[in-house]
Amino acid sequence: MAVRLEKEVLVAIDKKRMEIAQVEGIIPTRSDIVRAALGSYLGINMIN
Repeated sequence: MAVRLEKEVLVAIDKKRMEIAQVEGIIPTRSDIVRAALGSYLGINMIN
């Protein structure tokens, strides 16, 4: 699925990626962040 996002959303996603990288030592992809957000919203685990 392809989803177009506003620039502000992409900036927020990239900010979250850097926050996670400081804690976990790896930079998650934008897709990882979107999957995690959808999983949280839907109440399901979408992270393998």
